[in-house]
Amino acid sequence: MKLVFSLIISIFAVAIFANSPVFAIQNGSETPPTYTEEQKAQKLEAQKKYEAEKKAKLEEQKRQKEDKSKQTREKSCSAIEQIGSKIRGEANKKDNNYSDKKKLNIEEQTKRSAERQKELIAKRTEWDAKREESFNKLRAKAKTDEQKQAVEQYISSVKDAIATRRSANDTAFAEFHAGLQSLLASYRTSHQSTSGQSKAKFEQALASAKAECLAGADINTVKKNLKAQTQSIRSTIKESKPEDKKSAINALVEKRKSAVEANNEVFKTSTKQAREKLLAVLKNARAEL
Repeated sequence: MKLVFSLIISIFAVAIFANSPVFAIQNGSETPPTYTEEQKAQKLEAQKKYEAEKKAKLEEQKRQKEDKSKQTREKSCSAIEQIGSKIRGEANKKDNNYSDKKKLNIEEQTKRSAERQKELIAKRTEWDAKREESFNKLRAKAKTDEQKQAVEQYISSVKDAIATRRSANDTAFAEFHAGLQSLLASYRTSHQSTSGQSKAKFEQALASAKAECLAGADINTVKKNLKAQTQSIRSTIKESKPEDKKSAINALVEKRKSAVEANNEVFKTSTKQAREKLLAVLKNARAEL
């Protein structure tokens, strides 16, 4: 009985399955759906639209990714500009200090020169007054016309010798100051030129570093290279400084010193000759007495 019932159930299941669409397709008895030309065109258009939207979405994602990467790179590269700003600030501070120091030195030199000139004039006036007292005492000792004439000749010769020495010494000091000012002006011009060139080289190195960084170079490597270039520029500045500045000033001092010593020798010779002539007249006067 059970066997008969199972057999009936199996036959019934096979009949139902045989009538299903799946079974029909598998056996090729059901035909595929057909589309009109309009439906085909609509389907193709929908496919194209889907692909275009997909492509646009992918491109937008790529652009956003590139923008984000660029922003990240620019943020990292901003450290290069920060380094540049710091170095510029240091350079400008040095230039301002140099300008202030130069201005102060010029003012002090002008002031000291005016004070020395004023002091020299006062001293010369004092010396002239004392010397005039000595001349008057010498005139008082002259008794004869010959002696008076000899004294006046002596006084005139001494005054001429003093005037000659003063003029020569003034020339020596004027030449010294002119040479010193020329030397300092040359030094300042050289300093300004070197400073300008070093700034231009640094800006060039900085621009190159920023370009390399934005192009994708390793930021640490870029910083390292920029630091090396900056140190090289600073070394060039130190090497370009005139090391013989002090010796050049000493040479001017020695030239002035030699000129003053030579002027003093000429003065001594002139006054000695004048004094010997005066003494000769005085001795003759004593001999006659």
